[in-house]
Amino acid sequence: MKRKITNVLMFIGFMVMVLGVIIEGSSAAILSMLFSAPGIAATLAVCFVNSSNNTVKNVGFALSALVGACGILLIAEEEMVVLAIGMLFMLFAALGFAFSHILKFFGWVKDKKERSEAIDVSSQLGKYKEMEKEQIISDEEFTQLKGQVLQAVSDNKHFTFDDLKKWKKLLDQQVLTEEEFAQLKSKIFNK
Repeated sequence: MKRKITNVLMFIGFMVMVLGVIIEGSSAAILSMLFSAPGIAATLAVCFVNSSNNTVKNVGFALSALVGACGILLIAEEEMVVLAIGMLFMLFAALGFAFSHILKFFGWVKDKKERSEAIDVSSQLGKYKEMEKEQIISDEEFTQLKGQVLQAVSDNKHFTFDDLKKWKKLLDQQVLTEEEFAQLKSKIFNK
């Protein structure tokens, strides 16, 4: 499964924090850091961001932002620079997460899920044509369904050249008319 860059950045930050605690040296310092509020928050954050539950994931990124804020305070401590750098990595991960959600909120970027749910014109029209051939739906119903699919395409901006090849096959199979194919084709070239 492909990990988001924010999750990877979060994990790297946590590992740098652990390295910083080890470099710090004494076992008392290691135990005090691991059981301090930033240490516990960092551990929970790394666990939470890999959750499938969005609320838990959001809490994980919020915790990492708090850990990062502690890192800003620790950066002045000369003996804790590596630890502070790890905390700052976690802050950058949280900021990246927040930035991506702001972009999605305003509609400037679509989720992968939203893109994958984009209308697959070729498969839908192919299914409708098959149902028409098997006389499950009438010619008029096929025309109406095809019109609905093509209307929905006008709102979609996520088409590729692979889609164009699929649409060409539909043209060759006479599922689409030349005019409909030209309209779909213009979606690709007029982005």
